Amino acid sequence: MKQSFRVSLGAVVLALATLAAVIFAILNFDQRARFESPDDSVAWRDTDHGVEAWKVSPNGPAAQAGIRQGDRLIEINGQPMTGALQVTRRVWKAGLWSQLRYKVERGGDSFETSVVIAATEKPVTAENYLRVVGLIYLFIGIFIFVRRWNAPRAIHFYVFCLVSFVLYSFHYSGKLDAFDYEVYWSSVVARLLAPALLLHFALVFPERTEAAQKLLAKLALVYGPPLALLLVHLGVASNTLGFLPWLGARILLDKVELGYLAACFIVAGLVFYANFRKSPSGVLRQQLKWLSGGTLAGSLPFAFFYAFPYLLNPLQKPWMMFSSLSLVLIPLCFGYAIIRYRLMDVDIIFKRGLAHTAATAAVAAVCFALVGLSGGIFHTNSGDRFVAVLAITVASFLFQPIRVWIQGRLIRKNSDQ
Repeated sequence: MKQSFRVSLGAVVLALATLAAVIFAILNFDQRARFESPDDSVAWRDTDHGVEAWKVSPNGPAAQAGIRQGDRLIEINGQPMTGALQVTRRVWKAGLWSQLRYKVERGGDSFETSVVIAATEKPVTAENYLRVVGLIYLFIGIFIFVRRWNAPRAIHFYVFCLVSFVLYSFHYSGKLDAFDYEVYWSSVVARLLAPALLLHFALVFPERTEAAQKLLAKLALVYGPPLALLLVHLGVASNTLGFLPWLGARILLDKVELGYLAACFIVAGLVFYANFRKSPSGVLRQQLKWLSGGTLAGSLPFAFFYAFPYLLNPLQKPWMMFSSLSLVLIPLCFGYAIIRYRLMDVDIIFKRGLAHTAATAAVAAVCFALVGLSGGIFHTNSGDRFVAVLAITVASFLFQPIRVWIQGRLIRKNSDQ
């Protein structure tokens, strides 16, 4: 009776958490699209000799006003600037489309120039790539949980998928109201918790009896580093406007946390692979093969083509976003491994769902690639609309052949086993 109550209570909590995450993601998407934050297109940083232009966006307001990387900012509208945060406050106070008079020093000579404050450029395409990844995580997690909620570690897997959905779908707008703060801290917690959940899964799968002391040591090893990083993040964010996205402290934290995420994903894949090498032949070995293969195939492209380049240079390139699509291989392969505990009829149902999900992901990748390339081929709104329509048309023709091909491959694979 108590066990049944705990299961029912857990299902209700997960359902409410899922509903809240979906609602927050929809509201966040709407706010992110509507809100425009003021920006002079310069990342200012504090140095020993004053406030210096660290990064200047090409074709931005500051670049058009003649400001270059390495210039030292002396004053704005006659007010001396002594820190990067002071510049941020001054720009936000002025608001969109206002004109500010910057006094800048370059090579020992000073000059004044007018800068029109414009809206911050939004990485819409990059964020939408990540939202697609997040939705795929959520859909696969729900599908597996509904079909096989009592499988070993199925709930753990669903929580990982739900946290991953938050990680890839929540993007704070910079409005800094109560809702935006909730979105921001939810994404921070998800960024630290998702890799820990995956590593925890790797260390305890398959189910085995362990001493309480050893289990506690594993938990401390897995969840201690993200807890420490969260405390550091809270300490940095306690400063006034200390975690706005263009400040050095925020960028450094992003690098550390993204490096931690990539490292945990790779370590989890290696743990799965080590267990696969040691496991005897049978169902368990097949499961570990899918777990190790999916984790490494999903995390290595992301690590080498997104995380590591970001550590070297925090300015994101368009091609970096394509590597994030490989992350969908993790829930796909996990879901297949979990569902293999079931009988053949459920495997067939899952293969159909897996084929639809994989085909949708492949078609979405093609669609996003075509739309993304339009930025380099066309420079007008009409061109973008043409490529968007072309991408949807191509996607409608590709879906069915891709689905049939994937489902056929899965059926032949099962017959070989």
